[in-house]
Amino acid sequence: MKDWKRHGEYILFLVQRDGGWSMKGQSPVEWTRQKIEAVRKVSNLPIVLRPHPGKIADLRPLLRPGVTISDSTKIPIEHDLRRAKAAFVFNSSSGVASILEGVPLWVDDSSSVCWDVANYNIGDIDHSKQPDRSQWINDLAACHWTDQESRQGLVYKQFLPYLT
Repeated sequence: MKDWKRHGEYILFLVQRDGGWSMKGQSPVEWTRQKIEAVRKVSNLPIVLRPHPGKIADLRPLLRPGVTISDSTKIPIEHDLRRAKAAFVFNSSSGVASILEGVPLWVDDSSSVCWDVANYNIGDIDHSKQPDRSQWINDLAACHWTDQESRQGLVYKQFLPYLT
């Protein structure tokens, strides 16, 4: 893990894919639009939208001065995080990359794996909480399945109730 950053050139939005379960039925484009408006009330920093590289939502209607879109199919997430002051996500594992890169993260969904080390109040963008991540990363590592558990079908059995 890298040390927490205190400065950066822009705010990065980690935009989730259309139809992803972690958006809980919300439109990623609408979430992004609302978040741009909220951030603009507290910061004039440029905003970079990083769409999910798999199923990309059309974010072009959100472009305006100070808002750009990263080409997530060609640019690694670490590159976009390198100069970011802060990152925003609803609930995606891309938030983990932000935390590991030392970029303070704002999360909207309390079921996010990043919740315990994230920020929630947009007004704190210039004074982000930067907690000790040691226990969080240990807990996260303990949540992953072993190859043997996967071969036994335990992952499937665990998530079966959520597949409808």
